[in-house]
Amino acid sequence: MNSTDPWMRASIDGPAPQQPSNAGAARLARAIDHAQIARRAYQLYESHARSDGRADEDWRQAEAEYAMQRANELAAAREGSSAAYDNRASHPRR
Repeated sequence: MNSTDPWMRASIDGPAPQQPSNAGAARLARAIDHAQIARRAYQLYESHARSDGRADEDWRQAEAEYAMQRANELAAAREGSSAAYDNRASHPRR
């Protein structure tokens, strides 16, 4: 396999650094976990009975699924932030 093989990308790039839980929605949206994408792409490869010639397609599908997951997490984080703000606004400090 060469270095551009999608299955090898995770081992070359390595996983993205973990963000602290309070890093904010912007960092959450930008962080990419290549190892997670590689695991999903490999699952897709296995689901096609390990047939060759679909590596790029599987990788793109895994990336799209990962992007959707991250978008959902971002939306949930924003909703949580809005709820916390609404709660503070309705209960001001005295």
